[in-house]
Amino acid sequence: MRKIGKLISFVLLTLIILSNILIFAEIRLPEKNKEFYVYDEANLLSKEIEKKIVDINLKYEQTEEQPQVVVATVNSLQGETIEKYATELFEKWKIGNKDLDNGILILLSLEERKVRIEVGYGLEGAVTDSQAGKIIGKATTYLKEDNFNNGIETIFIQLVEEINKEYEYSNESILSAEDIDKIQKESETNRTALIITIIMLVIVFVSIALIVLLENSGYDGGFDGFGGSGSSGGWENSSGGSFGDGGSSGGGGASGSF
Repeated sequence: MRKIGKLISFVLLTLIILSNILIFAEIRLPEKNKEFYVYDEANLLSKEIEKKIVDINLKYEQTEEQPQVVVATVNSLQGETIEKYATELFEKWKIGNKDLDNGILILLSLEERKVRIEVGYGLEGAVTDSQAGKIIGKATTYLKEDNFNNGIETIFIQLVEEINKEYEYSNESILSAEDIDKIQKESETNRTALIITIIMLVIVFVSIALIVLLENSGYDGGFDGFGGSGSSGGWENSSGGSFGDGGSSGGGGASGSF
């Protein structure tokens, strides 16, 4: 009986080891393709968007700093967290200039419906974790609607804009006239929204100041209506080149679900 028990234990241990080996073997990071800058395993991107990504990176190749913004879509993370998968893929593909560590990876996984911006050490000041989160937030509406072209393009162009600011590249030398026009329109929209917000805040502060001033002066002219109770709403926030010189991921960036 002891021999049978030992045999059963040996078989079970062997099966456990083999199953772990098989699971490990199934989790394989993709190899970079000849375009390098775009890897669309999930087949989500149009040829036009792929060309735009490659063309902008080819322009970066002509600069002294040679930053890289690589886009990868995968069918599944194979059980990994998107943070770990992105870091390992970044390191494997050696994204960015090895001397400046100025690569960025945009990773989207279709099965888990997650997206991440992974930032190399050299660009962590230009693209902070907070900025990366906001950039993903702007693309979430597109991604939720399975509009992956506009979603990825939104993330990509905003990252390019931040890189251009960091290295003082003119947008005209890197981006198309169409992309520049979109950036200008968005900037005007944001400026208008900011002005309206400031005006509303000034009105609120002035109103409160007047009420306090009148109350302190002993005025009793029927402001009781201001003390009524009511429900208040709230905001709900959910959140080709052929080379990779050898940049390192800094572990910075942000992730989001859609």
